[in-house]
Amino acid sequence: MFCSIGPGVIIGGKNEGKPTIGDYVTNCANSTVIGNNSLIGAGSLVTKDVPENVIVVIGETNYDEWQQLEYRDSLSIVFDSVYTECPVSGVSIPLLLSSATPTAQEPFFTQKSVIQAFNEAGYYTAWLSNYGYHDHFLMRISDDCRYLSYKPYQPDSALLEPFREVMAQPSLRHMITLVTQGARDTANFAYTPTLLRQLTDSLRKEHQPVMLIYVGANRINITNDCHGLRVPFVVWANPNYRYRHRALIRHMEAQKTQPHSTGSLFHTLLYMSDIPCAALNEDKAFGSWSLIPSDTIWYFDENLQPSFLLPQPVEMAEH
Repeated sequence: MFCSIGPGVIIGGKNEGKPTIGDYVTNCANSTVIGNNSLIGAGSLVTKDVPENVIVVIGETNYDEWQQLEYRDSLSIVFDSVYTECPVSGVSIPLLLSSATPTAQEPFFTQKSVIQAFNEAGYYTAWLSNYGYHDHFLMRISDDCRYLSYKPYQPDSALLEPFREVMAQPSLRHMITLVTQGARDTANFAYTPTLLRQLTDSLRKEHQPVMLIYVGANRINITNDCHGLRVPFVVWANPNYRYRHRALIRHMEAQKTQPHSTGSLFHTLLYMSDIPCAALNEDKAFGSWSLIPSDTIWYFDENLQPSFLLPQPVEMAEH
């Protein structure tokens, strides 16, 4: 049994969990940090960072679509009590991707968006959308991406080709945001579950760890009550990601019935990817030890005025 660790080597990260280093492994001086829950096997030679890919799918949805089985495979964690912060996608999506809230909107203009944070962390960022093209608030976020592809008014499936093109880019890490039409017009647009199934079928085969989050920006025919404001929030991770982040996945499984707003997305993405950011609040991040369930959900009503609701238990909120 032999393991050599040179000077200046840093092992582990800021979250819980301890890396495991096998027999006959040499870590040379000033080696790159080994992340939490990492396993370096006997006789291994590690010359590069282990890459991870982060996929975010944002779409409009309806209750029937939410219940389809595509959301609920063995690699998915479905959060059953998440509420949108606005019934208007043009407002809801900027809130999803920033630390702004219905009661504190200034951070959208003064703090980093999640795209900027991933750029600074060295990710290859991409924005793929068949939603809107001339939305000022969305473009304020999307324009920071290194790759942009707009397919206005085309089916959700039209985003697959640019998605594959981005995944083929020679980058260690990708952060891809897909903004879809979803169920906005059921006569002309494919339901988002079809796109999700195609994405996860492809990502399941990836050797790299991959995490995908799907969140509903709002609900079609939305009503301002507990039923109408609830939207899907699904975390899907391929086997390599689930193995590498076992503790994180266990925490999420335990938290999936807790009430939260869609504002948790911003904090969850940063926390899961271990990206430092002053705006990160671990009390709002799924998977965090310190996550606090929301006893009050703040949202913009149909007049774009801040309002609030008291979330009901999942069994009471179901039809």
